[in-house]
Amino acid sequence: MLAVGVGMNVTNRNYCFLKSPDDSGWVDIPCVGSEKRIPWDFSATIGDTLYGISAQFGVFRYREGDSLWDSLPMVIPESNPNFQNLSAAAAIDGKLYVGTRGWWEGLFRWDDDHWTSMTPTPGDGSNKRETTKSIYVIATYRDRLFFTGDEGGSIVMHVPQDSGKIQFGDWRLVDEKWCKILNGCPLQTRGIVGIGDTLYATGWSFVAKVPFADLDKMARPLYLK
Repeated sequence: MLAVGVGMNVTNRNYCFLKSPDDSGWVDIPCVGSEKRIPWDFSATIGDTLYGISAQFGVFRYREGDSLWDSLPMVIPESNPNFQNLSAAAAIDGKLYVGTRGWWEGLFRWDDDHWTSMTPTPGDGSNKRETTKSIYVIATYRDRLFFTGDEGGSIVMHVPQDSGKIQFGDWRLVDEKWCKILNGCPLQTRGIVGIGDTLYATGWSFVAKVPFADLDKMARPLYLK
């Protein structure tokens, strides 16, 4: 795990530094942005690569030994480059995932040189996507991928129809017993973690648990036919 910090020297100028996984000490690295600070709201590490995600300005990448940070392409190409509205990030199985806020665009995965939508439209000309309005949590447990957020804070679970494809219909809403546990579906969910045979979820005022073995029978398609 890479660790990064931002400090200020005696002349009130910001400087940035990094500590490597081998605990070989701190080294100076370039800062990011016009204000010379690391502008992220979320971060993730994959191998020797550090990703800093700014909710407003997008995704930045730094590899050990680089002299500069890379700016990755915009997650949603048609969005405002100065207001990209990213709301969550996670490193899962060697891949970077990010979620969006307020656009109903859903979940995206960085595939080496481009972003892949994990919540595509059905291809019938509609704009339907299997997502909450805003994603606040991206998590995995026992080879299952989950996300959740607001505007319907129930857990959304990835159940691919074809392991070689990403397509509409791959996501399931876990809401049957979930809502009964909470006495009604929460407006927001802010955390997901699996421990043993149980999946836990948290929000502003609750902690709930669901038996992992029951998830499939508790889930339903987000869009009913």
